[in-house]
Amino acid sequence: AVLLLSPVLCLYDIMMMRNSPSQCVSRKKMKVVKENASSDSQEVVAGAHRNLRDRILGSYSDLLYSFRWPVLLVSVSTIIASSFVSSTFKPPEKQPFPAPFRTTNPYEAHSKFVENLVAFPLQLATDPRWTVQAVFGVQPVDDQNLWDTDPNYIGSMAYDDDFDAANNQLYLLEFCDKIDKPTQDYRCVLQEFDSWLQMQSQSGSPDDQYIINCDSESSVPTESDTFDQCFIAFSELTNSSAVTFDYETSKVKTITIDTRIDSTLWSPTAEIDKDWRLTEEWSIAERSRAPEGANNFFISSMSFWYLDSFNNIVTSALEAIYIVVSCAALVILLSSRSLTLSLFSGISILYVLAAATASLAGLGWSLGIFEATLLAIVVGLGSDFIMHFAHAYSMIPGKANKRVRMKHAILHMGPSVLGSA
Repeated sequence: AVLLLSPVLCLYDIMMMRNSPSQCVSRKKMKVVKENASSDSQEVVAGAHRNLRDRILGSYSDLLYSFRWPVLLVSVSTIIASSFVSSTFKPPEKQPFPAPFRTTNPYEAHSKFVENLVAFPLQLATDPRWTVQAVFGVQPVDDQNLWDTDPNYIGSMAYDDDFDAANNQLYLLEFCDKIDKPTQDYRCVLQEFDSWLQMQSQSGSPDDQYIINCDSESSVPTESDTFDQCFIAFSELTNSSAVTFDYETSKVKTITIDTRIDSTLWSPTAEIDKDWRLTEEWSIAERSRAPEGANNFFISSMSFWYLDSFNNIVTSALEAIYIVVSCAALVILLSSRSLTLSLFSGISILYVLAAATASLAGLGWSLGIFEATLLAIVVGLGSDFIMHFAHAYSMIPGKANKRVRMKHAILHMGPSVLGSA
């Protein structure tokens, strides 16, 4: 809208002001203030004040101009107060993520109703922790083209060819003891594999899979040449989802180990962010100590995805503010050739944003995903209105005084802005 619609509207107004007919625009002839007009009483447009709407807006314009200095003082005070209040508009520090809708919304009420049902999962109600996993053998790949702007693309995953589980069995087994267990009775796939080998080696009638693939191994570590086929046989026997492998080469490709963090589904963003930073610091230190072939693991969790999405939305809203204000000021500067008008237009856009944010903070709202999206929409609407007023103010040719220009802007853009608002 800023880069396309506003210049088009400027061209439209120029065509409306010309006396020569246009094949593209149907219009009626307008009478504009003469170049040397300076009288406050001179008409801005032929037929002005003809209807009730114009008379009301004309009276409002005269009143506003008469009290312009008190209005300026009040506006500056409001900008300062709104900026101060809007600075308190942050994500909740001691509460979970704000709900997408208010509690009176039917969707949110239904969600709360479902949570209170007896059928609501007991684990989620008693221990609502995020699923956290340490993953070996996988690396993220960002293979998106620079000019590909598909918003649904989130990257892809690829096998880590450097991962070598067979030669790092002891490290992987020790890794299971290093990390926090998600539950008291949890055992990682390496620990289960070690117990299975011990049980099968001491059994009088071991499983066929053990006899065929494990070469009488009794515990971890096994011979590196035997590990892959024996571990694959065990994972197939137990239907383990923590292991993936390549059938053709009989090689273990990935191993997943569950862990936990302190934050839960109901934790505020500050706690989730703290857990992410602690996890990331521990992962970096552990990877530096890990042997070659097992030092490219990473820890993943839906909580980290949710936190990253929330932070990206907030960042995108702030970037939208900077881009819109800059582009709006540039367009106004190029169209009006007035640095003062561009500066005050930018300040006005920031005021609209600060006032809207302060209103949300005053109503007791917290910064969430919907509120961040709202900021990007508000700054777009605010810039659109202000650019229309700035253009209407500057479109009168000649040396018309400020009172005439202000009345012209209010009479011509006031009804449209009020109607769209």
